[in-house]
Amino acid sequence: MQASGFSVGSNGYICGGWNKSVAGGQFLSLNDLWKYSKANNSWSQKASLPAYGRYNGSSFVIGSKAYFGLGYAPMSSDFYEYETLTDVWTPVTPAFPGGARMNATAFTLTYLHQGNSLTQGFVGGGASADNTTSQLSDFYSFTPGTIPGSGSWAPVAAIPVARYAAFSFTLNDKAYVGCGIANGNYLNDFYEYDPVTDTWLAQQNYPVNMAAVKGFSIGNNGYAGTGTDGMNYRSDFYEWSPGFVGVNENETGDFSFLLTKHDLQLTLSATAVSNSPVYLYTIDGKLSASGVIEAGKSSAIIDMKDQEAGVYVVGVYINNTTLRTVKFYKDK
Repeated sequence: MQASGFSVGSNGYICGGWNKSVAGGQFLSLNDLWKYSKANNSWSQKASLPAYGRYNGSSFVIGSKAYFGLGYAPMSSDFYEYETLTDVWTPVTPAFPGGARMNATAFTLTYLHQGNSLTQGFVGGGASADNTTSQLSDFYSFTPGTIPGSGSWAPVAAIPVARYAAFSFTLNDKAYVGCGIANGNYLNDFYEYDPVTDTWLAQQNYPVNMAAVKGFSIGNNGYAGTGTDGMNYRSDFYEWSPGFVGVNENETGDFSFLLTKHDLQLTLSATAVSNSPVYLYTIDGKLSASGVIEAGKSSAIIDMKDQEAGVYVVGVYINNTTLRTVKFYKDK
């Protein structure tokens, strides 16, 4: 149970986890690695992690190499590089700078950096102790070196709300992270991370407050499902598209709007602490107009004169963190 998985090419891998020992029924942390071949529809055992067993670890993949580490029993801060071409593990140096943790989030992004394509791993969040109040928010990037096991870690922007047992997936050059546990509470918030600007932007919330959700992407869509809501294990799955603006019409208490024939006026319930972007979308998800409620102010106006009649969605990122949306109809 609670093993870590990753994929390289058309093969899947499972590493670590725990089971109950035959004698005494005690938990036994595992360090074995298994490969699944899609071509052969078969499993084969590979070289074991050259360290003590662990569960709730984290992994990311760059090229033909997987990076696996952190986890529990005991709480760990080490990372290892696994070269799938040679079936060889190498300790990663320097060490992960964030300290020991479990249930952290990890993903890989390839993006343009100073005109060149850059592929990095990202690791963050998690819990620093085996309890419900030690959640973390710090994140770090990893850039691999040319020598096996080498590379460099660097701090990046922390996720706005600390958590552990979150899910993630990547689409194009951005990562998406959501749900998890903080102070014993199950979360449903959902964020987009942009490595170019090193910023997190709140997105439409996940439909259910959950932890231990599994996420992945296929094509231009992300998928997330299963996990637990704290009471039951669930089997439902959801699809998310970055071009779609979800609407929860009960989430408008943080701002009000007044629509006239020519303008749409948005007013926050409190003065903005920082700039609050405003986006106007057509009902099919196309961006139609945008604006901003500036820091120190509480309202903004969007020109509607040239907008065609129809259904629209307006979204306000209050203080650039919390998304609130409302749907309305504009007459001719």
